Amino acid sequence: IAKGWVEQDGLVYVDLTYQGAGGKAVKIDALRIEYPLAEADADALICIGPGENFSSRTTMLLPDNKAGQLWSTLDTGITGTGLTVGSFYPTVWIGSERRGFLWWGDNDRGWVQENSVPAHKAVRQNDAVVLVNNIVAKPIELTEPRTIAFSYIATPFKPFPKGWRATIATDNGTFFQPFRGVRNDSKTGQKILPSFVHVNWIHPESRYPEEWPALWAEQKKQADAHARPLQWQDPYGARSGINFTHQSFQIIGYGRKSLQDDLYAYFGPDWEGEYDTWNESYTDYAMYLFSPAFRDGGVRSTYWDLSFPKLYQNPLSGLSYILPDGRVQRGYNGWNIRRFMMRLHALQYDAGLLPGANGFHSSNAYLTIAMPWTDSVLDGERNWNLDTSPEDWVDAYPIGRMRSLSVAHNWGVDICWMANMESKDPAKVDAAKRLQGQWVWMHDSWLNPYIPQLRQMPDSVLDWGVNDEGTVYHPYWRNPFVNCADKDVLVSLWRTGDRLTLGVFNYAKDGNKDARIKIDLAKLGLDPKQAYARKLWTEPGNGATAHLNNDGTLQVKALPGHRLILVGLAAPTTAELGRAAKALPEWLGGKLPAPVIDFGLVDKATRHFAPGQAPGVTCGDAAIQIGMWQLPDRVMLAVYNTNEAAAKDAVIKLDLAALGLEQKLIWQELIGVRQLVAEDKAPGPQFDYYGGTLTLKGIPAKGGRLVTVRKY
Repeated sequence: IAKGWVEQDGLVYVDLTYQGAGGKAVKIDALRIEYPLAEADADALICIGPGENFSSRTTMLLPDNKAGQLWSTLDTGITGTGLTVGSFYPTVWIGSERRGFLWWGDNDRGWVQENSVPAHKAVRQNDAVVLVNNIVAKPIELTEPRTIAFSYIATPFKPFPKGWRATIATDNGTFFQPFRGVRNDSKTGQKILPSFVHVNWIHPESRYPEEWPALWAEQKKQADAHARPLQWQDPYGARSGINFTHQSFQIIGYGRKSLQDDLYAYFGPDWEGEYDTWNESYTDYAMYLFSPAFRDGGVRSTYWDLSFPKLYQNPLSGLSYILPDGRVQRGYNGWNIRRFMMRLHALQYDAGLLPGANGFHSSNAYLTIAMPWTDSVLDGERNWNLDTSPEDWVDAYPIGRMRSLSVAHNWGVDICWMANMESKDPAKVDAAKRLQGQWVWMHDSWLNPYIPQLRQMPDSVLDWGVNDEGTVYHPYWRNPFVNCADKDVLVSLWRTGDRLTLGVFNYAKDGNKDARIKIDLAKLGLDPKQAYARKLWTEPGNGATAHLNNDGTLQVKALPGHRLILVGLAAPTTAELGRAAKALPEWLGGKLPAPVIDFGLVDKATRHFAPGQAPGVTCGDAAIQIGMWQLPDRVMLAVYNTNEAAAKDAVIKLDLAALGLEQKLIWQELIGVRQLVAEDKAPGPQFDYYGGTLTLKGIPAKGGRLVTVRKY
């Protein structure tokens, strides 16, 4: 008998009871459940158990051209389960970045385990890879009903929101200050947190709930002051860092979620079965605490450290059970944390904070069952000394590890990265972090607060369109548009309409490589006669070059080992190049500047406005002439000082709403200003978003500048 439900994200939860017909005893040799999965997307497998950063786990690419058993939990390891009996692990996933199948169970209650028989295995049969649960692993006489609980869900869990590559990540920052360790008790005068031990209070730092509303209001003022100047240009920065917009917690252990110890004493192991259980009443309490945080306190994001599959011993927690011989078989609280994350998601949605408001840390041990209800997962907490280890980041996180576990497209959830690297030479750490950034970029991870050397997508790549809503990522292992004879040259491709970005990476660690990469321009809809390549980015010291030949071959030269070059390709038509040249202001002398082409302004949808005719653009100085080129998400202003004797400051009023440049999706869109053409040593533009004012200082007499304002 199977009972269950389907949840909002498509997860199927099942309680399955098996018993003899008519309630009579019956002998069973074995009982298993099989899930046949299409071979075409059964590329990789993960299995994760306890151990946190050092979890017992398998992350693997499934072998091609092998029939029969491909993997089992005996490979991952019985000892690693942390259980009394058997090889049960709570989660197995089989799939690819296109689609996959995730299985989760909190425990093996109702199973009959046998140490020599794997709880789970993957088998290739004909044109399918089959995930098998061995529910009854040895002959038994079934004398009473037994019930097992499990769940499964398709991956990726959800589509990515607009702008996710530039706006969504997660990091901690506020385990202590400013929320904790800063106030004295209003009645005793003593420090509330006398020493820096880990605590996780959701509410303000006071033992007295009657004081919380005033403290929330005080904190909101400071939170708003932090968020406002960053909101329009860096939505992630507007709600991260050490300030009142962002709260950090450990989800399990390391201190209670409030100072109301009497409540914890009342609920006892129901709330704290060694660690936070996150059962229904505990989650109710957390929602009561979080509601004013978002509504009244200015909190805009949350981070949950140590979000791992965690075993519970105490049967009173409801998460473990007692075996027939009296020993305890431990279990997990994955479903409880999932339901907590669902409700936190709903609360953040009601507060207008989604997407991007919630993230958790899960290095090497993703809490897969809860991932559909978070926005970002932080991976990569690996400590090593660069002076004693020859490994670099690519060695530690090779292709199989990345493809199986840490590609955002596997899950529909952003993956961002940290690493704890040490060296007596700071330059060595800097270089190692830069290498890390380049490798995760190849896997479509762009916003990484823990890699400050390469925190976000380079402006040149952002301008080329990689963060645009319609961009499609074609990873190096499934890129149908390119071919390179050298298999150590990896090529990922981001396709944005008729513009392409190629990431070319030398997977061979030592020595430079030259590579010829054949690009199927016709398949991509680009005219080979018009196509050109632009080097968008290499790190300082990387002298790699890229040149596009007439036959559609990209020639890359001198690409260092474990390093990346990013190349943009476009093919504006002859007709549009001609139309753009005719629309140029006279002071440019009839030559179409390359930055204008690179910025995507040579397009059939571009509208050209002569000076004085640009809607939504005004300047109080009659000596300043302003023409405009416009696309739905950007404008280019051609600003010219007609005065023959004196330099001028151009103070330009922009009606951002009329120009379509108002930030409507405040957590997904950002506004950027670029100066494409200017005289040498020209000062950069000054932009007051809230005042709708663009100021260009010191435009020379009879001089001009091209400046863009764009909504990304």
